[in-house]
Amino acid sequence: MAWYDDYLAAWDTHQGARVVSFMTPDAVYGDVALGVEHKGIDDIAAWIDEMEQTLSSDYRFEPVSAVDTPSAYALEWVLKGTQHDKTSPQLPATGKQFAIRGASVGALRDGKIERNTDYWTMTEFLIQIGVMPPPNVG
Repeated sequence: MAWYDDYLAAWDTHQGARVVSFMTPDAVYGDVALGVEHKGIDDIAAWIDEMEQTLSSDYRFEPVSAVDTPSAYALEWVLKGTQHDKTSPQLPATGKQFAIRGASVGALRDGKIERNTDYWTMTEFLIQIGVMPPPNVG
């Protein structure tokens, strides 16, 4: 099992402390679709801990493919879950299932994540949870 399989499994625990154990203390974590960047493991862990309340209490990552070197990686994944069974200030709770395709690209330092950027499509998510209509394809 590769380190990134353990890393995605840590995400499935919904525990920020477990996820950031794979990161350097000064790690930077960006999410392009959300337009956020978190710096340092305390900030990153707090953001991850909030996801269970603001996104989904049953979210999980399915790995698709990965490429890594001693200094960089790219992980393709599918994030699955139910949006949301709890309230969120950003979106109304729909209770609908979602499966978002995405990728994480990053830099490694001494075997730990120094920088990570996630890429996924907000439109795909909003359509799946029923708050945006699908495109009108003729």
